[in-house]
Amino acid sequence: MIVTDVSRFQAVLLNLVLNARDAMAKKGSISIEVRRLAADGQDWVEISVSDDGVGMDKETLSRAFDPFFTTKAPGRGNGLGLSQVRTFVEYNKGEFEIDSAPNKGTTIWLRLPAAS
Repeated sequence: MIVTDVSRFQAVLLNLVLNARDAMAKKGSISIEVRRLAADGQDWVEISVSDDGVGMDKETLSRAFDPFFTTKAPGRGNGLGLSQVRTFVEYNKGEFEIDSAPNKGTTIWLRLPAAS
């Protein structure tokens, strides 16, 4: 359990899944995992979204969460999805991490404080 705004969390999860879907050509898989973990005296709920899509190179990866940055064709995205994810996680005193490589897919982890 986490304490957060449910509708904002749903929007974040939807953004991650839509980005994962768009990263795959015509087929592929998306996985969503949730687990509880403890680190540095804090209990966390970790949510990960992974895809086996095209992935990102290091330059793209370094800008992925920047506002208005997108790799999508004009009219297909506004570049706010991952920026909103970052804002949501930071507002909830959480952490995020991303791992991606060309032709290897992408995984994004969100860690949010677990409810007591």
